[in-house]
Amino acid sequence: MAVQGIYTDLYRAKLAKLAADNLGGAAADMLLVDFSVGEGGFDEIPPASGNRFPKTPTGSETDLEADGITEFKFTKAIGAANISDNGSGVLTVVCILDAAEAGLDGEGLLDGADPRLFELVLFDNDAEAMVYVTFDETIKTAGKRIDIEVTVTY
Repeated sequence: MAVQGIYTDLYRAKLAKLAADNLGGAAADMLLVDFSVGEGGFDEIPPASGNRFPKTPTGSETDLEADGITEFKFTKAIGAANISDNGSGVLTVVCILDAAEAGLDGEGLLDGADPRLFELVLFDNDAEAMVYVTFDETIKTAGKRIDIEVTVTY
């Protein structure tokens, strides 16, 4: 599935500090290393109806909306080969949920055992949210591989 992400306010602040030579680190600290998916990031219309629609990201997100208590969340490393930049202002990151994904399959909290995913965050070396995206409900069942191709324009 292909989705369009947005850079977060945390990313913009880090980039501004880097440009001002005031990051206190290096550009390598902004490398994307992990992604999380979760059962948050949606509105239910009407309330308590079960009709869920992905929210529009604002950029102010600092983590998944899923809290890990009432909505499931899952984190995994991004493979270096799954990140590419076309050199014309488009970054693409492919986040892969394997067919058999320990810690994800059968762990849903929202409605039954299969996680109902609506959101994804890309994190940097400092575990800060750099990119946030929501998407139409995707149900992760055991034996089903899910590739989420996130593109971000800069």
